[in-house]
Amino acid sequence: MNKLLLCSIIMLLAACSSSPVQNINYYLLSDTSALAAENRRDPAKPIVVLKQVRLSGYLDRANLAMQLKDHQLYYSKQDFWAEPLQLGIQKALLADMSSAASPIELVSAASPLARQSHSQLSIQIDHFISTYQSQVLISGQYWLQTTAQEEQQSRVEVRAFKFVAELHQDGYAHSVSQLRALVTQMSQQVSETSKAMIENGVKL
Repeated sequence: MNKLLLCSIIMLLAACSSSPVQNINYYLLSDTSALAAENRRDPAKPIVVLKQVRLSGYLDRANLAMQLKDHQLYYSKQDFWAEPLQLGIQKALLADMSSAASPIELVSAASPLARQSHSQLSIQIDHFISTYQSQVLISGQYWLQTTAQEEQQSRVEVRAFKFVAELHQDGYAHSVSQLRALVTQMSQQVSETSKAMIENGVKL
């Protein structure tokens, strides 16, 4: 019986070793080739603290997802985010909205600059996905909470966003690149609107 079991195990291992090995791909949302430049902070820019980034439940997993139909999703078994997507989006937002081109200075809650801020930004990502229509999509909402120095009451303004881009190549590498570009577009809208909200006392 032991010899028969041993032979069965050997045959199983031989079969597994002879089967083709599928390549596993890992993707970062941020560009590792671009190092963040240390720029002097513009004192004219309002400082905004990134309070939180929340994802829809279906995005809270390592597998890259694709929308096959209006109500059907496919999760790749070979393509994965190299880090939690929530963290990747947070890094991308901080990079985009702390650049010299941004009208605000977005900082993390751990930053020393956070103590100087009277504004907090929260973002909800509802969809962040490639679709069967050869597009990539990001949508959701964000809300800015501000507290005037002379007032005790906070003010909150909620805004929605949606950005779509066409896919010109096959494969997840291209879709990740296009999704990153959508984050930049969203960052531009959020930063410009947030500055206007702060300057107008969140009365737009």
